Amino acid sequence: GTFNGERHITEQLATVVQQTLRPDEIIVCDDGSTDGTLDVVERLRRWSTIPIRIVRNEHRLGFSDNFLTGASLANSQYVAFCDQDDRWYPNKLETALGAMLENEAVLSAHAVDLINSRGLIVSSYSQGIQRTHVVESLSGDPWMNYFGFTLVFRQRARQDTRRARRAR
Repeated sequence: GTFNGERHITEQLATVVQQTLRPDEIIVCDDGSTDGTLDVVERLRRWSTIPIRIVRNEHRLGFSDNFLTGASLANSQYVAFCDQDDRWYPNKLETALGAMLENEAVLSAHAVDLINSRGLIVSSYSQGIQRTHVVESLSGDPWMNYFGFTLVFRQRARQDTRRARRAR
């Protein structure tokens, strides 16, 4: 999802395109940017080896509905959220999907390294996640327990989301 992300979007999309497990597609769901975000994405689309689909919302949806709108348009059975200022490690998708398949999971979440403007790690946040920790049955709503940008999930998990409980 994007909203006025011109400053970061090139770096973000480069890390998605360079994944060791190639995504089927990239959906950029824009929530009414007024900067050059979509111009940058249009230029990136020309060199990308992965199809990039641009969706412009008719009116502002807010970050939660914007991300879920993008997810609903995905053709793949697996979806990974990505904020416009994220940088992915090259093996993010390979690691997340591998863990999901190995454990027959519907959703994967991961810890986060926070970086400064120079790309140096300044802190980390585990979200309470151990190296590989499988929860047989979530006691709470995963959409409320983990940062959305750390989630990789099967489409059917999105379909089970109760709208009233999501962050806005």
